[in-house]
Amino acid sequence: MTDTNNQPSDRHRSGSAAPDPSDDAIGSALWQLTRFVVVWAWRLPVVTLSVAAVAVTGWRCGPTNAIIATVVVLAVLACWAVLDPASLRRITLDRIRFRYRVWSRYRHWTALCADCGLGRVRGEDIVVPKLLRIRFDDACDVLTIKPVRGQTLSDFIAATDALADAFGADTVSATRPGPQQIRLTVQRQQPLADPVTPAATDGTSGSSRAASTLSGHGRSQRAGVRITVGERGDGRPWQLSVAGAHILIGGVTGAGKGSVLWSIIAGLAPAVAAGQVQLRVADPKGGMELALGAPLFHRFTYRADTIATMLADTTAVMTDRAERLRGTTRQHVPTRAEPLIVVVIDELAALTAYTDRKLKTEIEQHLGLLLTQGRAVGVSVVAAVQDPSKDVVPLRQLFPIRIALRMAESTQTTMILGPGAVERGARAHQIPEHLPGMGYLAIDGTAAPTLVRAFHYTDTAIAHTVDLYAPTQATDDVGDGGTTEQE
Repeated sequence: MTDTNNQPSDRHRSGSAAPDPSDDAIGSALWQLTRFVVVWAWRLPVVTLSVAAVAVTGWRCGPTNAIIATVVVLAVLACWAVLDPASLRRITLDRIRFRYRVWSRYRHWTALCADCGLGRVRGEDIVVPKLLRIRFDDACDVLTIKPVRGQTLSDFIAATDALADAFGADTVSATRPGPQQIRLTVQRQQPLADPVTPAATDGTSGSSRAASTLSGHGRSQRAGVRITVGERGDGRPWQLSVAGAHILIGGVTGAGKGSVLWSIIAGLAPAVAAGQVQLRVADPKGGMELALGAPLFHRFTYRADTIATMLADTTAVMTDRAERLRGTTRQHVPTRAEPLIVVVIDELAALTAYTDRKLKTEIEQHLGLLLTQGRAVGVSVVAAVQDPSKDVVPLRQLFPIRIALRMAESTQTTMILGPGAVERGARAHQIPEHLPGMGYLAIDGTAAPTLVRAFHYTDTAIAHTVDLYAPTQATDDVGDGGTTEQE
């Protein structure tokens, strides 16, 4: 006798059949399509509203009116494109281009982070940093991300080379702009590849600009002399504060130290013409680099003994100012009676390492006093050097602003920019030879060095600057009783 209760019926077997996988695939595809349409409808409101207006018109009023509505919409968009093309492009093409870049470059973000060692295994899942924001510039992508708990800036710095290869980029640098944030700068092409030329100027505008910058009123009084000397890697003007600062420029032969020096001198030239800046220039290399600007200089010398004398005289002026200003003010304000004194030295090593011992000791003593006491009383030092080692430049830590042009090796980059600069992407020793004047700017108190390139000054441009701004009156009535010394 057969027990029929243990035999499943045909109806029961058919009801327990497994679901068809194709149904899930179709449902997922429909969801993805719906999500895509809704998201892009939100991202492109101009297109959405235009299509909706034509569709509603056709539904309510018929096809003829729909055609008329289409013509009207196209005419409005055409007028918009003519009158304000930037705004139309910003809310249409730019959004499409942005999303395409995000998709094409970072759609494999999870796998990329895991491959570069930035993932964390938690159970059966791989957790990676969260991509918060992306900004696309002409030469780089800037990613703001939220690290996984336990990750530090050091983890991202260690992964920069791997990330550069994964992104197909030249370099990747990492910084920490705030708590629980890491900023990755993905350099996709060499910025500042073309020489940066100074803007054309004229004597009237330059003199008035100098007077307004150095007038000693409001913000300019607190900020000091700010001059534009080139361009930053992000496309903004590169500005330097000269008053209340000392500037050290390092770079091998041909790196463009002269470009930086001439950019600073030319930037100060309007203030020289206004009588509020005084340039005391030393060119130990025989005067070959800076002699063209001699008419702009209060003092110009190129022999070691006369350079020592100039430094001694400047130290005396500094000491006298300190005596008179003590108890009156904590920060010197440039005036015609007491201008800002800027000491420019083209090759510092020629004075601190390659001269006789007695003269070297004297020069180092005066430089040390100027670097430690000069900023508050209106004496700034701008010096260039090829070899920034401690034996050659024992006072390099006294320069709060340091510029590393092309260096011979990574240790020299670190000597100029400080520890950790190379790891943060400031690889001055890897700057190509055909890009003179390009380097990295480090300022005490800032998070990371900045890529910059100085103006390229030709002899013609230098001569033009001298013609415009060379003082027309005798220099012995310009502050501190100085006289011009040209050998």
